Amino acid sequence: MQLNFATRKENKRKTLDGEWSAVIHNPPESVTPMIWSQTRTGSWVKVPKKVYLTANIWYGTHGHSKNERIIRAVAKDTCLIYMNSAVNSAPYCTGKIKLTVIYYSPKKTFDMDNKGYFWGKLFQDYLVKRERLISDTVEYVEEVHYIYKNSVETKVEFKLLQL
Repeated sequence: MQLNFATRKENKRKTLDGEWSAVIHNPPESVTPMIWSQTRTGSWVKVPKKVYLTANIWYGTHGHSKNERIIRAVAKDTCLIYMNSAVNSAPYCTGKIKLTVIYYSPKKTFDMDNKGYFWGKLFQDYLVKRERLISDTVEYVEEVHYIYKNSVETKVEFKLLQL
């Protein structure tokens, strides 16, 4: 059963009953924030740095510098723009759930775990932040699945299932 909600006000009373899904069309693959970098002469300048939106943004070989924290923040802010409607339309999850992240893409040369984890983690974090999910611990999110589907259009689909 797929739940559709007409307004945000209506959502305040809706809880997850069965299955719910939302799709983000054409999600960004990378962001290019301006970050401070030291030149060979020792001066500091702002330069663009392209960062791919995968799990490596948290677990790559990057250091824990101020610039890396800025990059992660920019990536999360960028993705929030794309996730707003999905998270705002999500029902309130009061029990245990299963999250499925389906990544649709014509490309077949990427690590699904990196894409799935990135989008799944952000989605859970935003659900908690918007109080749609009490916590993203295993007490409430018992299962997380990542699925790839070949498609002409790149999109991410999130499915929540009440357990």
